[in-house]
Amino acid sequence: MKQLIRILILLFCSYSVVGQSYHITVNSEFQADSLHIKSYNNKEHQYQAFQSQPYQKQVVFKGTAPLTPGIYVIEADSVMLLEFFISDIRVEKFTIDINQQNVKFKGSPENQANRDFIKKMQNYDLKMQQLDQRFKELKSGGQTLSQEALQLAVDSLTQQAELIRKDKLAYQRKTATAYQGTLFSSVIQATMEIPSPPVEYYKSKTTYYKYLLDHLFDYYPWRDDRLLNTPIPHNKFQFLAQILLQLEAKDAIPGLIEYLDQSKNSSELYSLLFDHLENIFGSYKSLLKDEDLYIAMLEHALANPAVDEVKRERYRFELDIAQRNRKGSQAPDFNILLKNGDTTSLYKMEAPYLLLLFQLPDCPACVDLRVRMESMDQLKLNIKSGLVKVVTLFYEENEAAWRNYLNKSAHPDYLHGWNYDTKVLSENLYDLRITPMMILVDANKKVVAKDVLPAQLEQLMIDIAKKN
Repeated sequence: MKQLIRILILLFCSYSVVGQSYHITVNSEFQADSLHIKSYNNKEHQYQAFQSQPYQKQVVFKGTAPLTPGIYVIEADSVMLLEFFISDIRVEKFTIDINQQNVKFKGSPENQANRDFIKKMQNYDLKMQQLDQRFKELKSGGQTLSQEALQLAVDSLTQQAELIRKDKLAYQRKTATAYQGTLFSSVIQATMEIPSPPVEYYKSKTTYYKYLLDHLFDYYPWRDDRLLNTPIPHNKFQFLAQILLQLEAKDAIPGLIEYLDQSKNSSELYSLLFDHLENIFGSYKSLLKDEDLYIAMLEHALANPAVDEVKRERYRFELDIAQRNRKGSQAPDFNILLKNGDTTSLYKMEAPYLLLLFQLPDCPACVDLRVRMESMDQLKLNIKSGLVKVVTLFYEENEAAWRNYLNKSAHPDYLHGWNYDTKVLSENLYDLRITPMMILVDANKKVVAKDVLPAQLEQLMIDIAKKN
C-alpha cells in the first residue's frame, strides 16, 4: 500500500511539472482591453502574439509546452510594456508587478537584473546627452571664449565622455559575468558598443569602415543559439551589410568570410546570416546587389560541408550564373535578325555603348520599363549624340509575337532584334531568369554594367556621358 502511495505521489508530481511548463502572473493597474505575450520570429523579423488574455488587474499566462529560450514581450493592446528573457527549457513560474513608476519581477532574478540594467544604461545615456548638449552650447557660444579656453573645454568634455564609456563597458562586463550562462548575459555581450576608432582612422573612409568591420562582432557570443530568438542578429546583420557596401570588394570580402566562418558554429545562424546577406547582395530586386560579395558568399557556402544538398545545388547554379557576363568580361556574341530583315550579330554592331534590353514584348515589367525609359532625359541625349544605341532583343521562338511588337510598340529611336536561332536562351549565354534584363557593353563588347535596374539606368547614362 505504501509503495502504491509513493507511486501515485511521484506520478502526481511528475504531472504537475510536465503538465504546466510556465505560469506567469501579471499584476497591473491601467486601462486596456487585453494583454498579449509575444515571441520573436526570426524569419519574419518581428514579434508575434502566441497567447492573449482579456485585461484584468491580475492576468495569468500558463501553458503545458515549455517556452523556447529567447526574448518575449508583453503588450497591453498594441503598447509594449516590457520584455523578459527565457534562458532554459524548464518550468518557469514568476510574477510581474507593473505600476506607473516601476516593474518588478518576483521569482526571476535574471529578469529583475535586466530591469536594473536598463535603468543603469539609461543613466549612462543621459550623462552622454548632457555632455553632448554642453558641447553644442560651446560651439554656439564659443566666440566668447579664447581659442585656447575653448580647446581646453572641448578636451575636458572628451575626457569625461571617454570615462563614461569606460565605466559603462566595465559595468556591462561585470553584469555579463555575474549572470554568465543566461540569455541576459549573452544579450549584454551581443549589444556592447565597440570602442571608437582612433582619431587617425577618420581621415579615410576605407580605414574607418574597415575598423568597424573588424570590430563589429568583438563581443558577440557566436555559440549562443538562444539569440536567434531575439532581434539582435538581424540588427547586427543589417549593420554588417551597410559596412560591407561602403568598402571595395578587396577590403570587404575578408571580413565577410571571417563572419561566415564564425557563424558556422550553428547551422541555423549560418543560414540566417547567409539568407539575410543574399537578399541584399544577390537578389535581382535589391538596389544594393553586389556580385563580388555574392560570389564570395556562394563559394564559402559550397565549401561548407554542413550545407545540405538541396541548398548546395541551388548555390552551384547561382554561382554559375553570377560568374557570367561579369563587369569587365567579354559579352558572348549571338546572331540577330533586325527589323528591316538584315541579319547581323552583336559583335558586328558598332557604337561607343550598346544598351542590350532583353525583353518579351507583352510582359508587364517590360512595358513599364519601356515607358520609364521614354522619360529619361540623359538616355535620350546619349542616343541623339550617338554615344549609346539601345537594342531591344527578343529571344524566344515566337517570331509572330516579335513581328506584332515591331508593328505596334517598337520605339523609333531604338534598334530592334530577334535572336532567331534562340541560342541566347538554349545555351544560357545570358541570365534571363528575370525579364527584362539590361546589360551595357562598350565598343569592344566588354560588359560595363550587368543587370541594370530601371532606377539605376539614368544615373548610369549620366556617368558615361561625363566620361565621354
